[in-house]
Amino acid sequence: MTRPRRQPTKAPPSLLGLAPSKREEPAGPLVPFVPVKSKPKAEKPPRKPMTKRTEERPPEKHGPCANMAKLLPCCRCARNPPSDPAHLLGVGAGGLDLANVVPLCKGPLGCHRFQHDIGVLEFERRTGLHLQTIANEVAQKVAEHACADFPDEAEKFCLVCEERIDGKGGVR
Repeated sequence: MTRPRRQPTKAPPSLLGLAPSKREEPAGPLVPFVPVKSKPKAEKPPRKPMTKRTEERPPEKHGPCANMAKLLPCCRCARNPPSDPAHLLGVGAGGLDLANVVPLCKGPLGCHRFQHDIGVLEFERRTGLHLQTIANEVAQKVAEHACADFPDEAEKFCLVCEERIDGKGGVR
């Protein structure tokens, strides 16, 4: 059985360009486009550049728990001191020093950086540590410390509570 051949359809003359266009051209030459000038914008004062804090906070602003955490080994990897005092609740968020600090090791690949990158809760979940318990232990060590155990030989003061120590190991 053969199919009948289909006849090609012819395009209307207007599509082939044979029929005259019904569009009328405007009289005269074309006018070039000229954009409308906008009002000049008022100059904004230059923005103050953001400054990055490069110096560490002075030790007197850290507090005794943070000072004690610096003297303890890292609570995650047990790296030797000095450690970074890591706050469980940030100082800017109202985290006080007492029972809010754990010792974590420093550095770009240290445990403190790791804790900041993933957050406190995820850090606890991944490491199996309960940081609040460790912070309570640090606070207990501060309460029970003897200034003579943490002397700074050059300055003669306690590295934890920053009290002056007399030559006999007592607090002045």
